[in-house]
Amino acid sequence: MRMKDAIMKRRSVRAYSGEQLTVDEKEKINDYLAKKENLVGLLGNTIKMELVESSNTTTGKIGTYGKITDAPAFLVTKLYNTKDELLDLGYVFENLVLFVESIGLHTCWLGGTFDRAALSATIELEEGELIPIISPVGKAKDSVALQEQVAAHTGTRKDFDTLFFSGDFNTPISSVEKREQLEYVRLAPSGVNLQPWRLVLDAAGTMHFYIVRNPEVESYGLPYDIQWVDMGIALSHYVIASGKKRAFVAQPDIALPSSISEYVISVKG
Repeated sequence: MRMKDAIMKRRSVRAYSGEQLTVDEKEKINDYLAKKENLVGLLGNTIKMELVESSNTTTGKIGTYGKITDAPAFLVTKLYNTKDELLDLGYVFENLVLFVESIGLHTCWLGGTFDRAALSATIELEEGELIPIISPVGKAKDSVALQEQVAAHTGTRKDFDTLFFSGDFNTPISSVEKREQLEYVRLAPSGVNLQPWRLVLDAAGTMHFYIVRNPEVESYGLPYDIQWVDMGIALSHYVIASGKKRAFVAQPDIALPSSISEYVISVKG
């Protein structure tokens, strides 16, 4: 399965069959994690990720508060809490999630609904590191229900012309090719499905990424900026869809749409 196909097909799965990962599935995931190029984000940070199989010990320590059931394994991330690493985390981990989807398994991004303190006590961390994101991995309990979710996928996202613009934040994108590429970004997952990204295409073909924050996210009390991670997820989908990955940070002369907006990064071919 191609990564674009994985974007179209993937849905978050919370109920798993309990079936253990096969030797072949574990080898494929661990081989992916062993390749350095799969762990490095667009800003050059290497994100630590590992596959942790469930057991009586790890299941209790991960503690997903009933949100996830019967997952045979989890993907666990570790990093230092900086904006650059969080952006690269979103990019790198979404690529991993889509790879897992491409080999016939399912996942669910978890940023707050797990026992971070207990898990941190069992996963080896360097001083200053934290575990921001984990994901269960396995086969869905109800494949019929999952297919119904996939069919309804596009209706759960914001309208295209509220997310993507040409030149400024008032002009819609007219290019059919670019709209087709950006549809893959529109379908990207995000915390509480808030989709904080806004993308502006300039005359030279460079795509500028902005964040429009939702103040309610601060009430979640997370120890890191989860919406910055969301921006990395959007970057992953854009690179997959467009084939462009020359990223740089240099704020363009484009007026921000609101006081809760901020420039993040740009990508050109």
